[in-house]
Amino acid sequence: MSKLFFILTILFLNPLIALEVTVPVNNWLNKIPETYTMHTDSYINLDSESKSVLSDVLDKKSSFNAVRSGPEGQQTSLFTRGTNSNHTLITINGSAITDHSTTNGLSDLGVIDTSYATQLHLIDGPMSTLYGANAIGGVIDIQTEKKIKNKIISTIGSYGEKKLSIQKNFGENKQYSLGLFLDQTNGISVYPKGDEQDGYNLQGINLGYNGFYNKTEYDLLFIGSSQESDLDASGADDLDYIGKTNFNFFQFNSNTYLSNGIINLIIDSNNWDREYINGSEIDNYYSQTFHVKPVYIFRNKKINNALGYDHLIYRADFDNRGSYTSSVDKDSEQFGIFNNTDFKLNDKFTISAGYRIDQNSHFGNQNTYRLGSAYRHNKFNFFNSFSTGYKNPTLYEMHGADNYGYQGNPNLEPEIAYNSEIGLSFKNKKINTELSIYYTTIKDMITYSNNTYSNDFGGSSKMQGVNLDLNFTINNLNFINSYAHVHAINSSGTWLKRRPHDILSSAIIYQRNIWSLGTEMSYYGKHSDTHSSNYSTIHVKERTLFNLVYTYQDFSFEIDNIFNDTFERPHGYNQGGRNLILTYRLNF
Repeated sequence: MSKLFFILTILFLNPLIALEVTVPVNNWLNKIPETYTMHTDSYINLDSESKSVLSDVLDKKSSFNAVRSGPEGQQTSLFTRGTNSNHTLITINGSAITDHSTTNGLSDLGVIDTSYATQLHLIDGPMSTLYGANAIGGVIDIQTEKKIKNKIISTIGSYGEKKLSIQKNFGENKQYSLGLFLDQTNGISVYPKGDEQDGYNLQGINLGYNGFYNKTEYDLLFIGSSQESDLDASGADDLDYIGKTNFNFFQFNSNTYLSNGIINLIIDSNNWDREYINGSEIDNYYSQTFHVKPVYIFRNKKINNALGYDHLIYRADFDNRGSYTSSVDKDSEQFGIFNNTDFKLNDKFTISAGYRIDQNSHFGNQNTYRLGSAYRHNKFNFFNSFSTGYKNPTLYEMHGADNYGYQGNPNLEPEIAYNSEIGLSFKNKKINTELSIYYTTIKDMITYSNNTYSNDFGGSSKMQGVNLDLNFTINNLNFINSYAHVHAINSSGTWLKRRPHDILSSAIIYQRNIWSLGTEMSYYGKHSDTHSSNYSTIHVKERTLFNLVYTYQDFSFEIDNIFNDTFERPHGYNQGGRNLILTYRLNF
């Protein structure tokens, strides 16, 4: 009864940090044409976040459904608008950081650190005309500022949690930046009935430089992180099973200002190096990517146009050893050309279109396109769009092999997505809201059967849904809400797993000068899942969790999961109970 009363009290409230707060960032997407009023997008401000792992930050946006397999540091899958866990592209300042050594192309949000970043740009729906492959469900762009703010953030919490983040700029013109990040916890057992504590340890460093030469403004960014996590086997504690992940990223980003436009140039590289140690068995996964993208941007009062070339070289090399052996060692190359245009018919009406052609060394040409329009009347904005996207087969799906008879299929073709969306937004001093309705169809889905992967050419998976963000202010009270409803089925009409029909994230914050008090609620509805022991399909009931956050000047105190609700999500993976977090934040 007390839970029901608490739910009704704070219904339609969202996490403490508002999604619509944006800050200036050094990102090439701020300069190329892509009218984000044509479809749904939002921002999460990271400046005051106590959490930094990407999977934990995303609970503020309901259409991005992150499912973490256990406590902090464990693998996290993301289901954007009901699409699959490998359908969302993760980028840093517009550059993809895909780990090509994964079997199905999944981006593990549980090992991606955001402590160096200023904000997340969340883009819903296919965006292949700008990003190329693997942007079927959406894009999460981790964005940094040109000149970082000087700050120190320290955190202590339950289960031995300790965090320390330091960011500092220096130099005569503050052109250099340095950041360090440490995060560790003793953790809880991943296995729900286990006694062993499965902790993790994360260290990160970032280096930056920005300069100007003649008519060219340029930035250099290096990010490195190293994480070690304790793991568990299926259905039991495993005392000698650990995973290690090293990630390195380098980016050169420049803008050359011409009399009739801008030439933007991005050169970046990244590598993932993962190792899993279980007793005497050691499995290694390695992925390396090199990427170049020059874009010519032309602008006047009516037209905003970008013509670009995109070149990507990547490889994957991994070996599983022990009773299960699997391997792949392949590389690939892809290049594409694209053009995106916004045309302003008048002060109220804008149309936007884009087209892209990609050529991959393994499966040839892929064409994508988009078309949208937006009409603004007073404080209202009406928008609609139709866009396409695609996902490449992974190198493992095409060329992998194992000792149980699996053999990759080199004849796989990309998955193709078609998305239609209409929406309405309204914004004034008190209210900021957006409603969108979408329908996504994915053809040629890659499925596993008979010891190999193949395309499902016989039908389509369908995702239909509604997103609603509703944020408003009444005197000293801020109400912030994010709601998503999705109906996701495969080509046979079966409900896709781990995708609740309804997800709600809400909060109310009372703000007074140097202090604030906020309550947060996270709800996810009924959905299907896989039983962790017998692998049968089961149905999981709805669940509601509550947090409480109090801030005073530079201090914040947070109680996560107030009612100490212990549960498994997904089935067989322990999510623990109540967690206390104390954070001190100093800007200087």
